[in-house]
Amino acid sequence: MSARHFFLIDPIEKLNIKKDSSLLMALSAQELAGQSYLIFKDDFCVATAGESLTQKAYSFSGQIGSDFYLNHFKLLASEPIELKANDIIHMRLDPPMDESYLTALWLLQLLQSQGIEVRNHPSGILAVNEKILAYQQDSTYPAWLGSNVEQLEKVVGQWMVDYGDDFILKPLNSFSGIGVKRWSYSKDWHNIVSDLKGKVIVQPFLKQVLTGEKRILFYREKMMAAILKKPQSGEFLTNIAQGASYQACEVTDLELKRCQLLCSDLKALHVDLIAFDVLDQVITEVNITCPGLLVELSAAHARNIAIELLD
Repeated sequence: MSARHFFLIDPIEKLNIKKDSSLLMALSAQELAGQSYLIFKDDFCVATAGESLTQKAYSFSGQIGSDFYLNHFKLLASEPIELKANDIIHMRLDPPMDESYLTALWLLQLLQSQGIEVRNHPSGILAVNEKILAYQQDSTYPAWLGSNVEQLEKVVGQWMVDYGDDFILKPLNSFSGIGVKRWSYSKDWHNIVSDLKGKVIVQPFLKQVLTGEKRILFYREKMMAAILKKPQSGEFLTNIAQGASYQACEVTDLELKRCQLLCSDLKALHVDLIAFDVLDQVITEVNITCPGLLVELSAAHARNIAIELLD
């Protein structure tokens, strides 16, 4: 009997249905295995060993277009389904890594201890931070992480000698370019830091980003596909959710080597699906919480990458 696939996702109204990676995966799993369901974050629950592991799961219908964007997606009725040892739950909740997100990971750990497979492994997601992991590599760009403005000011003063007075600031646990700001030292950047609340990342603005940043998708140590994300004219964000364009691209030997080394480390944590952001051959982010852009990767390479991941 083939495995049943369950996709733990955020509320449907939060998703950009036409280009959502999780829904592409769910429809692709339905095409492959015939049994594919959605579980929404608010409905997700876990019972202790010996109790019935029943989830409120939704059926759905939809069509994957020839361009791999989704057409006619429709949420159908829900039903209580008892999970079994052969089932697979795909952890597809978007960050931020807040208390709610951590709770979901802890519940998934309990579920996994009862024989249900979870991808990516919740313990692996808990073990590393997507942005900090990139900064732990031998080759990385300058960055400051914290919240104390006085300490930041000393670092910024040193950077200005080599990089000028143009900087990028972003929340540590955000995603899709949300909250990312570009500022100059002459502006009231103290308030910018304070407004974001919590730990932030500050970096010199790197002009290389204007020519594009690569998204390279791996399953374990196998590269699946890559695209170049280019910001809109006059903008700096390479996030497609913020309007960046994309196209298929090649990957250099050095980029491949650096990504594969990290894949090897993450494999030990049972983290198999990894999406790297790479700027000028340097890894800038290691996406493992909910690796996205499967629709764009599929469209750029004219093949369903989700099917290849699931098959």
